[in-house]
Amino acid sequence: MVSFVAPSVPLNVILIATASTAITVSWEAPSMPNGNIRSYRVTVYLLDGEFRTDVQVTSTSAVLHGLQPFTNYSVNVSAITVAEGPSSDPETVLTLQDGMHKYFTM
Repeated sequence: MVSFVAPSVPLNVILIATASTAITVSWEAPSMPNGNIRSYRVTVYLLDGEFRTDVQVTSTSAVLHGLQPFTNYSVNVSAITVAEGPSSDPETVLTLQDGMHKYFTM
């Protein structure tokens, strides 16, 4: 009998509002991947708990578009090997007001 162990929780989830309708989400791989990470699921909710969207990505970041301006969102991330692990604790972010963009310089 083969047993599958899901990965642990992704670490250090960071949310940045980059536009009025977009956020960038980044995180670190789980400390216990329990196999090869095939993808990550990023799930977005309104703060009242209403589901908005989820995406699967293979990197440790995602840019989510199509959100509402100046709105609070809750985001969590889970890792997937042959099984999906538990979601990270929800983090919250407020999208920017219409017409505003956040620019980064290094």
